[in-house]
Amino acid sequence: MLSLNDIPSDVSRKDKVPTSEELCDATISLWKEDPDTEVLPSSQLFARVVQRCSGWSFDQETFETMLVEKNLYSLDETKLPVYSHLIQVPEMCPDLTLNHVKTSNQSSKYLGNIKILSTSNNHMGRGLFAEKDFKPGQLIYVEEDPICIIPAIEKLALISRGKICALCNLSLGSISSHFIMKNGLDCNTCASVWCSKKCKSKDIIHGALKHNKGNKNKVVNCANWNKFEAHCQKTSNDSAYSLGVIFAQLLLNKDSSKRNKQYLKALCGVSQRVRVRGQYSIQESETSVDKFENKWREVYALFIESFPTLADDIDFETFLFCIGKFNINKLSNNQIYFISSFINHHCEPNVRYEFDSKLKLSLYARKEIKKGEQLYITYVNPLHGVILRRRELRVQYGFICKCCRCKKELEHLDIHKNDKEYDRDEITKNNKLNKNSMDELNRGNIDKNQGNRNNEMARRKSSMRNQRPDLQELLKNGQEFELEIPDVINIGGRRRRTSVRFDETVSMAIEE
Repeated sequence: MLSLNDIPSDVSRKDKVPTSEELCDATISLWKEDPDTEVLPSSQLFARVVQRCSGWSFDQETFETMLVEKNLYSLDETKLPVYSHLIQVPEMCPDLTLNHVKTSNQSSKYLGNIKILSTSNNHMGRGLFAEKDFKPGQLIYVEEDPICIIPAIEKLALISRGKICALCNLSLGSISSHFIMKNGLDCNTCASVWCSKKCKSKDIIHGALKHNKGNKNKVVNCANWNKFEAHCQKTSNDSAYSLGVIFAQLLLNKDSSKRNKQYLKALCGVSQRVRVRGQYSIQESETSVDKFENKWREVYALFIESFPTLADDIDFETFLFCIGKFNINKLSNNQIYFISSFINHHCEPNVRYEFDSKLKLSLYARKEIKKGEQLYITYVNPLHGVILRRRELRVQYGFICKCCRCKKELEHLDIHKNDKEYDRDEITKNNKLNKNSMDELNRGNIDKNQGNRNNEMARRKSSMRNQRPDLQELLKNGQEFELEIPDVINIGGRRRRTSVRFDETVSMAIEE
């Protein structure tokens, strides 16, 4: 018998064999969507990932080996790679204090509210401290602009068609063509448009990068920049593109170049190579770094071809350091703000920031803050479980969070409690998981405490509800959050899960 389109019914589709990285990404995505799955035993977690990735072919042993190689289940801090000790913390330039930060008259009055000081915590380096008491919701300070405004790489196509502002990326749907023509907000050479005269005057690099105008000293090769930009778009390399925009502004904007160089020089930094190594276990590290080297040498060559005058000053290692510095200092809108770059992380932050449509940053108190207290934001989604939060911090920023919330949640985790850790030496020799320890994980302590685990999940949900920020704040500061809904709602015989999550677009999870 033949099926639809005369395809023999016994011909089975070949499932994809996922890489270790793809399995890791799938597991982390599951944890982000359902934080309760963090505490599942490996056999149940394997089943959930299989269900999620039905077109993949992999066995449980492969999956469990990945868990160890990626350090996803390890709670032993001595076995987790960190690189906070490799982050360079430069001394502040004597003439670069908060009093010298360029601000408008309106925002300068807030600079007396804060102070940059060294911290006693090794991985934090410096921090931002309150110089007065603040009440919840009170405005602490304002930063009018990032150090260098970076258009979003994913919106370059819209910019090229004149759909959004070429600088701040504000939608132009509400601006009439008559207003644009009257105020000269369009480019004379291409379809790019700016939302205001202020944005157009700020965008001093557009002419040089796109049309080779205002490039008297030939600091930019326009044709090669277009190749560099296209490569970054194709490979989704937003950090390399962002670095290119920053250097273009430093080279072309003589008025603010010296000050912005001082701002960037004062920030913490680490090589992107170090950050890549931090993502992998020892046995994976060299192979992964080799792949990384090839990728980044290609983009570095295009970068230097775009800025030929930098060839003697920016070698490959310096380029990687600049990439790493950008990645550990950028905020959620992919911009670097000088003052806000000194704010450290806490899983229960005491401040929050907001951006307006012109990229102005405003920092508000989330709770009561006393004079002398350090200000904290959260670098990761506060609704994620402790394992995922700590992994994101370790991989992206090089440290393991030891805040009171993390310690409290770790104490209540069932995973590995009274169990042996995975035998990593055995993994190194045989690339296989120590079956005894994994068997213990699957059937030992967890099975004996299965009833308690359900109670613990309920307790953690309640704790998360108490600790989470309000909805308005999450919409502004977070990329993902959950809304509680009734436990069971029947929709045509289907059961809806007990949370709805948002990540740019709204999606509802349905279980058959």
